[in-house]
Amino acid sequence: MIGFWRQMRLLLWKGVLVKSRQKFWLTVELLVPLILFIILALVRTRDFTDFEPQCHYDSKGFPSAGILPFLHSFLCSFSNDCHLSPTTGDEQRYIHDGRDKNESVIVDALYYSSQQLEWIGENPSKFSQLLDSFTQLVKILARINGTQIELPKLYQFFRPSVNVSQTLLDLGLTQEASDALATATLTPTFFLRAFDYVKELRSKPKILLAFMAFRPVPILCNETIFDSSFVLLPNITLTDEDRRSLCGVSPLALLTYYSEYQDRITLESYPSFRGANVTLEELSRAVSTLLPLVQEQPIFEGFSKWNHLLSGSLNNITSAIFCGDNPFDIATDGMGPVPTNAKTPFDELRLSLIEFIEKIVPGQQKHEKQFCHDVWLNNPLRMADFVRQQLYKYPEIADNLQTGLYGSDLRAASMNVLVFLQRFGKMLPVEPELLKSMEFALEHIFAPATDPYSFGALTKNVTETFNQYATCFLLDRFVTVTNESVMEETATCLADYQQYFSGIVVMNMTDNATEFDPITFYKIRHLPSLVDNTYYYEDNPRRVFDRNHPFSDLKYLTYGFSFLQEAVERAIIGLRVSSNRTLGMYAQQEPYPCVAFDKFNIVVFLGLFTILSFICPAALLVKNIVYEKELRLKEHMRIMGLGDMVHLWSWAVISLVLNLISTAIIAAIIKFGNLLVVVDFSLIFVFLSLFAMSSIALCLLLSTFFTNANISTAATCLIYFLFFFPFQISLKARSKTFTQFTLIFPQTTLGYGSAMLAMYSDDGKGTWKDIDSIYLEAYDVSLVNCMVAFALQIVSFILLAWYKSAVSPGVDLFSKECA
Repeated sequence: MIGFWRQMRLLLWKGVLVKSRQKFWLTVELLVPLILFIILALVRTRDFTDFEPQCHYDSKGFPSAGILPFLHSFLCSFSNDCHLSPTTGDEQRYIHDGRDKNESVIVDALYYSSQQLEWIGENPSKFSQLLDSFTQLVKILARINGTQIELPKLYQFFRPSVNVSQTLLDLGLTQEASDALATATLTPTFFLRAFDYVKELRSKPKILLAFMAFRPVPILCNETIFDSSFVLLPNITLTDEDRRSLCGVSPLALLTYYSEYQDRITLESYPSFRGANVTLEELSRAVSTLLPLVQEQPIFEGFSKWNHLLSGSLNNITSAIFCGDNPFDIATDGMGPVPTNAKTPFDELRLSLIEFIEKIVPGQQKHEKQFCHDVWLNNPLRMADFVRQQLYKYPEIADNLQTGLYGSDLRAASMNVLVFLQRFGKMLPVEPELLKSMEFALEHIFAPATDPYSFGALTKNVTETFNQYATCFLLDRFVTVTNESVMEETATCLADYQQYFSGIVVMNMTDNATEFDPITFYKIRHLPSLVDNTYYYEDNPRRVFDRNHPFSDLKYLTYGFSFLQEAVERAIIGLRVSSNRTLGMYAQQEPYPCVAFDKFNIVVFLGLFTILSFICPAALLVKNIVYEKELRLKEHMRIMGLGDMVHLWSWAVISLVLNLISTAIIAAIIKFGNLLVVVDFSLIFVFLSLFAMSSIALCLLLSTFFTNANISTAATCLIYFLFFFPFQISLKARSKTFTQFTLIFPQTTLGYGSAMLAMYSDDGKGTWKDIDSIYLEAYDVSLVNCMVAFALQIVSFILLAWYKSAVSPGVDLFSKECA
């Protein structure tokens, strides 16, 4: 019988001869494993560096900090935007201290409303005076003949017996300037400018008034202001001399003039006051009393800040609500039109908020089940507060309220003001859109109750809509249970109907306890989807960017866990120390430095590319072995004394030589192609060589199960690829036992090892001295485990292949011929 080594030499010579004649398949077996890695190395030549600036984040106000800070955080900082410099926190702790560039109009409305209520409480007499002055002005405006409203001329403010043109000469005006001014029409701008000028003079210290007493009056000297305040007759043109005489009028001269002719000033010559029983003193007293009081109101300051919204678009209003940022804007790159179904960044936020609200305050939904232990499902609101009950009643009285407003002096006064705006509004320093809004409001706000735009109708519709949606929410959501076990069962049941939010368990409390222990332990059993999971022991090393997404990275704040924790602790501390300090809490994410990070992530596809590269040589190896079995060549060689395993060993050696060549080149590409620069070349080569030997052993085992070459080729490709799936499943399962079991598959073992090499390469580890520290703690597997697994796979597959070949060598040639 021919010896083992002589058989091996002959079979190797035969294999080399076959390979030399099959140059195409030899080229395929050598080059195909390299193609993907060559492409990968070429792609790696591009720069995948991503730069992120340093980030500072707004502080988040807890409910304990107050309703305004809490709303400010929700509306202005909920999206947790990255800022290049500090914006809030220790540097800027307060809302209305002049540091916030943009504030939400909702927060401002609440703030100025609270300030207004405080002002009313501190100044009851002034508030009463304000109401009286406003009522008096409304009555005066209602008595004025609105159909005869005309802009007054200067001489109409004097008695008919007074020669106004002659009196103006006392101010030092020329005759032409006096005649022009006496017959000039006074525009609304004149009265606004005059009021502001008087207000400015009154605000100056007495020392400065002495210097200003001889300065020119802007309304007369400034040509632009003069033209907008006076409308001269068409045939009158002022010369330069006339202009100089107007500039010569000083505040002191005007005061002297008014004192001299005060008793001759009246409104009887003004057509709009004829028959209205209105005197100048009455109107002047009402206006002069009301305006300073109005300007003193905090709510007036807020209105002055946001009055531009009256003529603004929906986008402007939205931006005002969200502190200058419009979350409904679509983030595009400016390339082409925006698709109609494109989602804005706020869409995901809005949907998540709706889902969140439905979870914590679900309304009436029809379920077959009525109870979860002692907790009613869909139990209607048992105790509505006073405001909600009043809102339920409001639609019933809205029509009567509007009828009362329509029959009051407010209707007549508003119509007179409307006529004035329609005729002379263009002369006012008001934006056209705002003017239209004012006219529309005056026309409809005090209209009959049948007007859909009247105050009563609008508020009725808004209230009815609010009441309709308010019934969808349950506000009484606090339930006490016996113990934690009951709470868990109840919570599980409620969660099925999306009616569970959170639970609080105080530890070591007896049924008869009357106070908390000195050291109180408690649990917060939040809904699992509303808190961060605990699948990881630490963050991914490749995660170098900040975590700032509110719905995935900041769940403890977004979904109320931290708020609930702070409320519970404040309550416990307050009971223990018998104190209730009004200290609010803020939370602020730590600043994050600027980062330059390579986004090229080889962890995802290194193992997969390796498998795809070796799948072709593996299929060819199985095909060649099965092809000889299919042609009965193995039986003929066995007749000549061939051993059972020598035939398989010869093919394994030839395949190993070819695979080692490919492996060496692949290791060089990975090392020097800027894929895994830190990892030692020898470590990569040894790891891939072990995989190649394990893959060859697996192919030897697979070849024993087939007798048809074509079927074996297709089956090998399929099995080779399917053995990689346990690695993907293990990433989701996160079971250490399952991970250890999957190490029986070479492809899965390759996936673990490749992922570890790629991950630790980013951390600067990848040498032989670091091999013991290359470890995936979440899966309880290390690189050493993978190499040992490869060795065990090689031995196991070879033994199984030998056993299968010896027990079932194939179809006997002679028995088949005899049959």
